[in-house]
Amino acid sequence: MRRYDSLVKQPVIDYSGKKTLYYILSYAFIIVIFYLRFKGQELAMQAIFSLLGGSTVAMWLSYFQLIYWEKRNHKNIYFGKKHGTWKTSYVIREKK
Repeated sequence: MRRYDSLVKQPVIDYSGKKTLYYILSYAFIIVIFYLRFKGQELAMQAIFSLLGGSTVAMWLSYFQLIYWEKRNHKNIYFGKKHGTWKTSYVIREKK
């Protein structure tokens, strides 16, 4: 909720450091999955299903949190790409 409140104050955020961290973590996880695949089939499949299930739950929870924040503050948040590839801009508008 605080993240959305800070978006209202500063609509352009630089995520270049976080993107490289996400890439490193995702590649490390893929390497671990391939290593587990050669060690044992069941452990690799369990890790893949756990990752997909956890990602789905996290995605839906963040979506419902965004919907709740928009209804409570009577604003909509849209994504914009006018500041380049490493920066994400957001357009915040009042609901009608």
